Amino acid sequence: PTLKRRVQYARDAALAIAAMRSIDWRGGESFNVTLVHHDIKPDNLIVLPDGGLRLNDFNDAELIHYNITSSGPCRFRRKKHNGNYQSPEEAWELPLSHAVDLHTLGGVLYFILLGKRPYFDLEPEFTFAYLSKQVFPLLPIGFNIEKSGHPAVTTMLQLIRKLRSAHPAERPEASLVVQELDSVLEEWQAKLSRNARER
Repeated sequence: PTLKRRVQYARDAALAIAAMRSIDWRGGESFNVTLVHHDIKPDNLIVLPDGGLRLNDFNDAELIHYNITSSGPCRFRRKKHNGNYQSPEEAWELPLSHAVDLHTLGGVLYFILLGKRPYFDLEPEFTFAYLSKQVFPLLPIGFNIEKSGHPAVTTMLQLIRKLRSAHPAERPEASLVVQELDSVLEEWQAKLSRNARER
């Protein structure tokens, strides 16, 4: 797909996660996360006939209860299983939060932008070592998109790095990812309109 289409796919993937939490969303802050998908990857996104994306396959989802002591969502535990899209806290088998979905969203954006899964050059069982050491996935050899200087590429790579942070609290919420990618698309359209008027 074109770069613009990739940005639209990335925005729609983030929108699907934001919509999953929209019931418990107040003024841009997560109030009470009730559902963690826990298996967000390209295989679980459906491309619709109109080109939009929808999130699918909730068989590994976790219903989250509200913790009255901490005044926030409870955490849950799972065994590590898929190193290409999972988070460092899963590699360490720590208590998990909705931030695992944000980390895997970063992996999905990586796939959408670069056409390869994170740690594409490693077998899945070895990727946990890289996650544990907080090593960011390499860009494919010969892939010059980072040097293109295009604002969409720069924004996508910045978002991927933030979402793939080893620190869950540093990962931007899906709704903020949607806003940033919408801004890129709006600026892109505005530039096209300006160019058309100048002709």
